[in-house]
Formats: sequence, structure tokens, C-alpha cells
Amino acid sequence: MVLFPEANLTSYFFPYVLKLDHSVVNQALQKTCAAAKENSIWVIAGTIRKTSDRLLNLAHVISPSGDIVHEYAKIHLAGRDEQKYCVEATTLTL
Repeated sequence: MVLFPEANLTSYFFPYVLKLDHSVVNQALQKTCAAAKENSIWVIAGTIRKTSDRLLNLAHVISPSGDIVHEYAKIHLAGRDEQKYCVEATTLTL
């Protein structure tokens, strides 16, 4: 299993994250899925995803077959910027 740091595919620097094109983030996540499949490993990778009005801090669990089998949205936000720009998840899973 490979566990990457929080928001490794998008950065945790919100001035940068706010300008990111969502399609570029999806491409990075798909490349990570392909690498998991190619190496037959579990991967947990992080992104900050745009919603209609705020952001979600997500951890994506990727199986050795390259599929995203679970996504965890952060419930307890830390730091001023994360609390300003992100929304707390209301459940443990998406």
C-alpha cells in the first residue's frame, strides 16, 4: 500500500487550489489509478475537490485493479484556510 500525504494531487495551498482546473485534477487522479493497477497495489491519494459552493478535502482509496473503491471526505477541518474554503463532510463516506 502507498499512502500519500493529504491533498497530494492538488496541494494544500488554497490560493493555488482555487485556480486549479477540475479536469486537470481528474487526470492526475486517473493517472494514479492507472499506476495502482500497473503495480497491483493499494493507494490512498488526496485531492481537494470543488463542489457547487465550497471545497471538499478528500482521500481516495484505490484498489490494485485501479478502481476508486472508497472516498473519505474530511469531517474535522483544521486551520483557518481550510475552515474558510472547505465544507465539513456530514458523513464518513461519500
